Amino acid sequence: MHIETPANPTLKVSDIKTIAALVHDHNPEAVVSVDNTFNSPFNVRPLNLGADIVIESLTKYINGHGDALGGAIATTKERTDQIRFTAQVNYGGIISPFNAWLINRGSVTLPLRMRQHNASALAIAQHLESLPQVRFVAYPGLESHPHHDVAVSQLARPDAGFGGVLAFGLDTDHDGHNRFVSKLNVITSAVSLGHDESLIVFLGEDDERQYLYPEEFHRGFFRLAVGLEDTDDLIRDIDHALAEAGLA
Repeated sequence: MHIETPANPTLKVSDIKTIAALVHDHNPEAVVSVDNTFNSPFNVRPLNLGADIVIESLTKYINGHGDALGGAIATTKERTDQIRFTAQVNYGGIISPFNAWLINRGSVTLPLRMRQHNASALAIAQHLESLPQVRFVAYPGLESHPHHDVAVSQLARPDAGFGGVLAFGLDTDHDGHNRFVSKLNVITSAVSLGHDESLIVFLGEDDERQYLYPEEFHRGFFRLAVGLEDTDDLIRDIDHALAEAGLA
């Protein structure tokens, strides 16, 4: 059983502890893996919630600067040895030395960076939720999120949060979405997350995965990966872009 939580890009939250218990009760030999990239190990520790394997994209929050590629799997030593042998023999699964050095250097500041990602994303989500031209905001840190209580129950530490990624929809058409993005100055239009730079991507009405999304996503929506810029600067950038796009 594989879980991605929060789900990309809808930000649905899965109850890792409950799912792991159900799977293991049904078959003690079954393996539950969790993609924890959106949370990072600072916010959520799936192994402590019953998962057998945790997958992290080192490219994202753990490196934190958008300049290296890597991935990691955390599990038992026995399972790690099996995975390592298979990967190295069949795929040559060895990260480049320079990427490894960059990721190792970036990981040192993970707690500091995650606190800022968490705080800014929550503040921006709350601000967006207050705007009449915003149709919906999906962020687990909001009390309005349908899985907020589950997200809270999974936090690994008192100062943990809900990550830096949120989704929102504007009450406009395709041209309005394009105008909004074109007026952003601080936030960059690009596809990634977990970087020092805030990145936004529009997923339009013609997205082939629409059938997987809740109804409110069907008119197109933005995925915003909040970076490390000043929180107020990001909020001002959004407000300015809405005004310049004629959506305020």
